[in-house]
Amino acid sequence: MSIMASSIDAPNANTANMPEKKQKLCGKSGLSGHHGRSEVWNYFDKVNDEETKKWLGNCKCKFCGKVIYSPTAIGTNKLWSHRDKCKELPAELRDKSQATISLFTGALSSWKFDQDKSRKALARMIIIDELPFCIVEKAGFKAFCSEVQPKFHLISRQTITKDCYEIFFEEKEKLRTYLSESSTRVCLTSDMWTSIQNLGYLVLTAHFVDKNWILRKKIINFYVVPHPHKGEVIAKVIESCLLEWGLDKIMTITLDNARNNDTCVDDLKKRLNKRNMLLLGGEFFRVRCLAHVINLVVRAGIDEMKETIKRLRRSVKYVRSSPSRLQMFKKCIEEEKITCKRIVCLDVKTRWNSTYLMIDSALPFEKAFDRLEEQDPSYVSECDVIIGSKDWANLKSLHAFLEEFYLLTTRISGSHYVSSHTYFDEISNVKVLLTRELSNLDVNRCTMTMKMNEKFDFYCDVDKLNPIFLASLVLDPRNKTEYLELWYDKLLEYDPLLSVAGRKVKVEKFIKSVKLFMSRLYECYRVETTTLADGQSAKLVHDLTKKDGKTGSDLKFEIRAKLKRKSTIDVTSDLDRYFNDGIEEESENFDILGWWRGKASNYRAVSIMARDIFSIPITSVASESAFSSAGLVLDPFRSSLTPKLVECLVCAQDWLRSGPLVEVEEQFDQLVEIEKSVRQFQELKIIN
Repeated sequence: MSIMASSIDAPNANTANMPEKKQKLCGKSGLSGHHGRSEVWNYFDKVNDEETKKWLGNCKCKFCGKVIYSPTAIGTNKLWSHRDKCKELPAELRDKSQATISLFTGALSSWKFDQDKSRKALARMIIIDELPFCIVEKAGFKAFCSEVQPKFHLISRQTITKDCYEIFFEEKEKLRTYLSESSTRVCLTSDMWTSIQNLGYLVLTAHFVDKNWILRKKIINFYVVPHPHKGEVIAKVIESCLLEWGLDKIMTITLDNARNNDTCVDDLKKRLNKRNMLLLGGEFFRVRCLAHVINLVVRAGIDEMKETIKRLRRSVKYVRSSPSRLQMFKKCIEEEKITCKRIVCLDVKTRWNSTYLMIDSALPFEKAFDRLEEQDPSYVSECDVIIGSKDWANLKSLHAFLEEFYLLTTRISGSHYVSSHTYFDEISNVKVLLTRELSNLDVNRCTMTMKMNEKFDFYCDVDKLNPIFLASLVLDPRNKTEYLELWYDKLLEYDPLLSVAGRKVKVEKFIKSVKLFMSRLYECYRVETTTLADGQSAKLVHDLTKKDGKTGSDLKFEIRAKLKRKSTIDVTSDLDRYFNDGIEEESENFDILGWWRGKASNYRAVSIMARDIFSIPITSVASESAFSSAGLVLDPFRSSLTPKLVECLVCAQDWLRSGPLVEVEEQFDQLVEIEKSVRQFQELKIIN
């Protein structure tokens, strides 16, 4: 008997909960066979007309037997409505909306399955966790969904791609609206990256302090730049991005020292000045990435020990080249009773910090390398020149020296805390370190330091550095101009050509120039603050006049509002009062943004100036870190992604992730613990 015939000849459904013949369910498509694809056909049968033997729209409930007219033209809404109200529907098939305890919040909440919300959550998961779109079509994912939530309608990779696009545009509009309504100035960082597709991507990151005085960073552009990557081309792309986002208040841009960036800054400054988007004509617009400067300085020095480093690199490469050699090396470690659980790692020649990490990982295994030389003849023959005791002594000395620069790079590379006010402290520490090392008795060490000092002076001459960082130092309430004066005087002590009197004159001139710069900058903010206040006062007066039905010129009320406000302003400016007030005491967890937030009503324009200055990043690491995510998004298995889709995934991931970015690589200690747990489980399984 056919399905249609059984639906006509079946007895009254009141006497049975299900039809006589069980039918196969097929998830999204409902009943298999010639029924419609909606899941509603799990609850209804189509009833053919007795005369024409054709289906004209009558549907019969399988549980209560009620016949409902619902032809294809009007959809299945009437059927769903009856299904929700059917009194004969078994309890296990009803939607249960009673309060349930959430596993994530622990609170009682009313929950009901929602296909749209589930799809959106799936798309967010794919974006945040860098999963491939095809995961939704994998057998394992389908099996998981069938167990967790059978009601979830499985979708294709094309559909989930569209969902990701929708999230991208939705989050982009939210961010654009927030930035357009905010009065804060935006600081930029940018960098270039060549993908596995040989396409040059430019990332542009916006840094700003939000209305709650919390430092934020958001990627606003991940765009393919056509070849050649000239400075003018990059400047045009950045300007286009700023206009698209409606950003008309720009503070600084932090870039590395590539040649095309010099041309880019000059051209971009001209473009932005035409639109009146920069303060003081872009006098402090360019910020050189301090991490990149330190990289150039250190690389200039370690070239003096390149032969020692080359021998270590060969030894590490030999050990890591095959499982058998690594096993032999581990055996040497055990025989020497070395308790260190780490393993040697190979460096990247162009990155000095990875060279430092290679040295750091190799030093505990000096005796193991010596034993390997005795037990493995291939080690001696392949490495040609074996690393000796003198090399180990040089590496220990170099490691202690480079550690200071490594810790410095770690401190300045954060993008979720204020770093601009520490800029001059950091470079002065480097200068002191280099000056001390110049008197080292080791000829190689002294030669290395001389080259580093020469490179450092080229990029970090205090008298030629960006003055905005001097303002940042002064706007730290624990420092002010008194700290700057003592700091500069101390720095000049290392100049043997300056007398005490000459040093005093130079310090006075330096402090005077800093105060003049800050006064000019403060005047820009004072004008902006006054203009904003005038507009708010005029609007308030206009609203009151309209409400009270008064007549007269708005100009008169606006002038009176100005006079009233002027009478309440002290003779001295906010900046002068800030300088004259006492210095804040040092504390362990001092929150500089929180301090200025509490003083906003006292210093008004100065607090706004401080807010914008403290959002300036001193490195471009925030933009470079985007390439780590991009490398995972655009891996060899997904190299066919279009540039627009790559931008969608990289930007949306940055916007959706709250707080610091997740670690791309797991810590070695964690991997050791995981491996240990797996080994214990395997041993236990063998015993049982």
